[in-house]
Amino acid sequence: MSDNSPKVVKQSVNLGNLPYFSDVDDSGKRMVMFHQDSIVERFPRVLSLTRFLDALERNLMLQAME
Repeated sequence: MSDNSPKVVKQSVNLGNLPYFSDVDDSGKRMVMFHQDSIVERFPRVLSLTRFLDALERNLMLQAME
């Protein structure tokens, strides 16, 4: 039995201004760049595999509060 309860993880994130897609990296993924970087160390993110949409909503709320 695995623990599927929501968790808060702290990661460094870039909450910069005016994001845009630049080039494609070696694995074929588009890279997101910002006109002005704003790096936040240990930014809290909600992680939940069973309540994915709720976790996304909470993360948007946390980002808006920053």
